[in-house]
Amino acid sequence: MPSARLKIPHLTLDSFRLELIEYVEPKGQKPPLPTCNVGVAHIAFNTDDVQAAYEALNTKGVTFKGEPTRAAPDRPLACYFVDPDGITLELNQLPP
Repeated sequence: MPSARLKIPHLTLDSFRLELIEYVEPKGQKPPLPTCNVGVAHIAFNTDDVQAAYEALNTKGVTFKGEPTRAAPDRPLACYFVDPDGITLELNQLPP
């Protein structure tokens, strides 16, 4: 976009890189973000202890969509939360 101003932090770990982009100018409009909408995605973060991460983030005021749960016994323990823009994020704990 002509005349666009962006903030772009890069988070790296080994060969993994996550690029987060914020349009400073022009400011976009906030669309509805229910996860069932086409084009709405989320990022999942693996952790060794979802329950501990949930409790730590919950005490800091993070908004969760529910408590950690499993969709099935062989599925990861997971919970969903939202960032300050309302974007869904996920915590995963893979089964041993």
